[in-house]
Amino acid sequence: MRLHIFFNGHRPGTLDIDKKIPMLTKIYPDCKIKKISFNRNKKTELNRQLKEKYKSLKNSIRHQENMKNDKGIPADFQEEVIAFHGKFVEAEKKSIDRLKAKI
Repeated sequence: MRLHIFFNGHRPGTLDIDKKIPMLTKIYPDCKIKKISFNRNKKTELNRQLKEKYKSLKNSIRHQENMKNDKGIPADFQEEVIAFHGKFVEAEKKSIDRLKAKI
């Protein structure tokens, strides 16, 4: 289980974040607490999402190719399914381009 907690606030002076951590360890006793910078974590998350999008795109293209080669499906239904998957593939490509622009 992954739990993301972001502390955000404005207060004059300093806040010792280590004082808040014992509360989290009582709520989630089996957790491992790791402090990382927000920007690094954001970039890692975007890269993870990008990998998932690539996997989804490959699966969509493979499924579309399987539908083209399947002879047991009526031709009109096959054309509709192929057109639908074509739109999905295009949407996945646009989504990947948007994620790449964020990184």
